[in-house]
Amino acid sequence: GDTFMKKILFFIVAAACFISFTVPARAAEPIKIGALLAVTGPAAYLGEPERNTVKMVEEQINAAGGINGRPFEIIVEDTEGDEAKTVMKAKKLISQDQVIAIVGPTRSGTTMAAIPIIEKAELPMVSCAAAEAIVKPVKKWVFKTPQSDADAVRAIYDKIKAMGLVKVA
Repeated sequence: GDTFMKKILFFIVAAACFISFTVPARAAEPIKIGALLAVTGPAAYLGEPERNTVKMVEEQINAAGGINGRPFEIIVEDTEGDEAKTVMKAKKLISQDQVIAIVGPTRSGTTMAAIPIIEKAELPMVSCAAAEAIVKPVKKWVFKTPQSDADAVRAIYDKIKAMGLVKVA
């Protein structure tokens, strides 16, 4: 939704500005961010809108002149919601595409699979998944945007209680 887009936009702009001030580059060289998203597969109902959001942010930033005069590029890799594919595509984004940060993965399992690669590369990653294990214990390079899974469960139980339901299967 709108809050997700604002959080991702803030992260992307902050990371890109930081890198553009700290890494020397030719003026026309794009600032590249990777996106590990489940565009297809069982979590496509999440990954496809996430892809559309990051591409919309890319268009908005470039329409406004880029970042410090440099074009902005988001390289979307479809994880298909699969841990092994996520690891492979994270490595590609880091070594081949040389992204400065990663948005995603979409799912908690794929995020957990990517964390060792992210930490080794010392590259910021903002997951789109909710599991508390993503950020607890705290990791230097790993962040997430959504509420925790525990917060979601509390909200569901509050709704059930407010509806007067007393039996849950």
